[in-house]
Amino acid sequence: TENDNLFIYYDDHGGQGILSVPNEESGMISVDELSDVFLEMNNRKLFKNCLFVIEACNSGSIGSYMEDIFDLYNVKNVAIITAARANESSLSSQNDVWVNTPLSNEFTIAFIDKIRQSPDFSISELFDYLGSEVKGSTPCYYGDENIKNLRISDLIGTAPPEIVQKAKKVSQI
Repeated sequence: TENDNLFIYYDDHGGQGILSVPNEESGMISVDELSDVFLEMNNRKLFKNCLFVIEACNSGSIGSYMEDIFDLYNVKNVAIITAARANESSLSSQNDVWVNTPLSNEFTIAFIDKIRQSPDFSISELFDYLGSEVKGSTPCYYGDENIKNLRISDLIGTAPPEIVQKAKKVSQI
Protein backbone atom coordinates (compact mmCIF):
# COMPACT_ATOMS: atom_id res chain seq x y z
CA THR A 1 0.00 0.00 0.00
CA GLU A 2 1.01 3.63 -0.12
CA ASN A 3 1.98 3.31 3.57
CA ASP A 4 4.33 0.36 3.10
CA ASN A 5 8.00 0.31 2.25
CA LEU A 6 8.97 -2.21 -0.41
CA PHE A 7 12.24 -4.16 -0.55
CA ILE A 8 13.19 -6.23 -3.61
CA TYR A 9 16.41 -8.28 -3.84
CA TYR A 10 17.29 -9.76 -7.23
CA ASP A 11 20.18 -12.25 -7.40
CA ASP A 12 20.82 -13.97 -10.74
CA HIS A 13 22.48 -13.29 -14.09
CA GLY A 14 22.35 -10.01 -15.96
CA GLY A 15 23.66 -8.26 -19.03
CA GLN A 16 23.47 -4.83 -20.62
CA GLY A 17 19.91 -3.68 -19.91
CA ILE A 18 18.57 -7.11 -18.97
CA LEU A 19 18.05 -9.42 -16.02
CA SER A 20 17.93 -13.15 -16.66
CA VAL A 21 14.98 -15.16 -15.42
CA PRO A 22 14.86 -18.94 -15.81
CA ASN A 23 11.08 -19.36 -16.08
CA GLU A 24 10.32 -16.56 -18.52
CA GLU A 25 9.78 -17.57 -22.15
CA SER A 26 12.37 -15.09 -23.40
CA GLY A 27 14.72 -15.87 -20.52
CA MET A 28 15.08 -12.21 -19.60
CA ILE A 29 13.40 -9.07 -18.36
CA SER A 30 14.41 -5.87 -20.15
CA VAL A 31 15.12 -2.60 -18.40
CA ASP A 32 12.17 -1.10 -20.31
CA GLU A 33 9.84 -3.73 -18.83
CA LEU A 34 11.25 -3.16 -15.34
CA SER A 35 10.91 0.61 -15.66
CA ASP A 36 7.31 0.28 -16.82
CA VAL A 37 6.45 -1.94 -13.85
CA PHE A 38 8.05 0.44 -11.35
CA LEU A 39 6.32 3.46 -12.91
CA GLU A 40 2.96 1.66 -12.81
CA MET A 41 3.48 0.58 -9.19
CA ASN A 42 4.46 4.12 -8.25
CA ASN A 43 1.49 5.65 -10.10
CA ARG A 44 -0.89 3.24 -8.37
CA LYS A 45 0.72 4.11 -5.02
CA LEU A 46 1.57 0.50 -4.24
CA PHE A 47 4.44 1.53 -1.96
CA LYS A 48 5.65 4.45 0.10
CA ASN A 49 9.37 3.90 -0.60
CA CYS A 50 11.15 1.19 -2.54
CA LEU A 51 14.69 -0.17 -2.40
CA PHE A 52 15.56 -2.46 -5.32
CA VAL A 53 18.87 -4.31 -4.83
CA ILE A 54 20.33 -6.03 -7.89
CA GLU A 55 23.09 -8.62 -7.67
CA ALA A 56 23.98 -9.35 -11.30
CA CYS A 57 26.66 -8.65 -13.86
CA ASN A 58 26.18 -5.30 -15.60
CA SER A 59 23.49 -4.39 -13.05
CA GLY A 60 24.59 -0.75 -13.18
CA SER A 61 23.09 -0.57 -16.68
CA ILE A 62 19.68 -1.26 -15.12
CA GLY A 63 20.20 1.24 -12.28
CA SER A 64 21.45 4.02 -14.52
CA TYR A 65 18.63 3.65 -17.05
CA MET A 66 15.93 3.42 -14.40
CA GLU A 67 17.32 6.47 -12.60
CA ASP A 68 16.99 8.46 -15.84
CA ILE A 69 13.39 7.26 -16.26
CA PHE A 70 12.58 8.14 -12.64
CA ASP A 71 14.04 11.62 -13.16
CA LEU A 72 12.01 12.05 -16.36
CA TYR A 73 8.76 11.09 -14.60
CA ASN A 74 9.63 12.82 -11.32
CA VAL A 75 9.61 9.59 -9.27
CA LYS A 76 11.17 10.45 -5.92
CA ASN A 77 10.67 7.40 -3.72
CA VAL A 78 12.69 4.64 -5.40
CA ALA A 79 16.38 3.76 -5.01
CA ILE A 80 18.46 1.03 -6.59
CA ILE A 81 21.69 -0.47 -5.28
CA THR A 82 23.58 -2.57 -7.81
CA ALA A 83 26.45 -5.00 -7.28
CA ALA A 84 28.36 -3.76 -10.31
CA ARG A 85 28.77 -0.91 -12.76
CA ALA A 86 27.07 -0.99 -16.16
CA ASN A 87 30.07 -2.57 -17.86
CA GLU A 88 31.30 -4.74 -14.99
CA SER A 89 30.90 -8.37 -13.92
CA SER A 90 29.85 -9.37 -10.43
CA LEU A 91 31.92 -12.44 -9.70
CA SER A 92 31.17 -15.39 -7.48
CA SER A 93 33.25 -15.80 -4.36
CA GLN A 94 32.01 -19.12 -2.99
CA ASN A 95 31.88 -22.22 -5.14
CA ASP A 96 30.73 -25.78 -4.58
CA VAL A 97 33.67 -27.92 -5.71
CA TRP A 98 31.53 -31.08 -5.83
CA VAL A 99 29.17 -29.81 -8.51
CA ASN A 100 31.44 -27.06 -9.85
CA THR A 101 28.94 -24.25 -9.46
CA PRO A 102 28.92 -20.83 -7.78
CA LEU A 103 26.99 -20.59 -4.52
CA SER A 104 27.24 -16.89 -3.79
CA ASN A 105 29.25 -13.73 -4.35
CA GLU A 106 30.96 -10.99 -2.38
CA PHE A 107 28.07 -8.55 -2.69
CA THR A 108 25.41 -10.89 -1.32
CA ILE A 109 27.70 -12.20 1.41
CA ALA A 110 28.54 -8.65 2.52
CA PHE A 111 24.86 -7.67 2.39
CA ILE A 112 23.79 -10.60 4.57
CA ASP A 113 26.70 -10.09 6.98
CA LYS A 114 25.72 -6.45 7.52
CA ILE A 115 22.09 -7.32 8.17
CA ARG A 116 23.10 -10.04 10.63
CA GLN A 117 25.11 -7.49 12.60
CA SER A 118 21.91 -5.51 13.10
CA PRO A 119 19.19 -4.39 10.73
CA ASP A 120 19.00 -1.05 12.55
CA PHE A 121 21.34 0.94 10.30
CA SER A 122 20.72 3.35 7.45
CA ILE A 123 20.69 2.49 3.76
CA SER A 124 23.59 4.94 3.48
CA GLU A 125 25.58 2.90 6.01
CA LEU A 126 24.68 -0.28 4.14
CA PHE A 127 25.87 1.17 0.84
CA ASP A 128 29.14 2.41 2.39
CA TYR A 129 29.71 -1.04 3.93
CA LEU A 130 29.12 -2.77 0.60
CA GLY A 131 31.56 -0.39 -1.07
CA SER A 132 34.26 -1.20 1.48
CA GLU A 133 33.73 -4.98 1.52
CA VAL A 134 33.13 -5.82 -2.15
CA LYS A 135 36.44 -6.00 -4.05
CA GLY A 136 35.55 -7.81 -7.29
CA SER A 137 33.01 -5.24 -8.51
CA THR A 138 31.79 -1.73 -7.73
CA PRO A 139 28.46 -1.32 -5.92
CA CYS A 140 26.50 1.67 -7.22
CA TYR A 141 23.57 3.72 -5.90
CA TYR A 142 20.87 5.17 -8.15
CA GLY A 143 17.66 7.06 -7.51
CA ASP A 144 16.27 8.99 -4.58
CA GLU A 145 19.04 10.08 -2.22
CA ASN A 146 16.47 10.45 0.59
CA ILE A 147 16.08 6.66 0.70
CA LYS A 148 19.62 6.57 2.15
CA ASN A 149 18.15 8.01 5.37
CA LEU A 150 15.82 5.03 5.87
CA ARG A 151 16.90 2.22 8.12
CA ILE A 152 17.12 -1.24 6.59
CA SER A 153 14.75 -2.38 9.36
CA ASP A 154 12.15 0.01 7.88
CA LEU A 155 12.18 -2.26 4.83
CA ILE A 156 12.78 -5.77 6.17
CA GLY A 157 11.81 -5.53 9.82
CA THR A 158 13.87 -7.12 12.56
CA ALA A 159 14.35 -10.66 13.78
CA PRO A 160 14.80 -11.72 17.39
CA PRO A 161 18.50 -12.42 18.13
CA GLU A 162 17.93 -16.17 18.57
CA ILE A 163 16.64 -16.47 15.00
CA VAL A 164 19.67 -14.62 13.66
CA GLN A 165 21.99 -16.92 15.68
CA LYS A 166 20.30 -20.04 14.25
CA ALA A 167 20.66 -18.65 10.73
CA LYS A 168 24.37 -18.07 11.31
CA LYS A 169 24.87 -21.69 12.31
CA VAL A 170 23.03 -23.00 9.26
CA SER A 171 24.97 -20.81 6.84
CA GLN A 172 28.31 -22.08 8.09
CA ILE A 173 27.61 -25.64 6.93
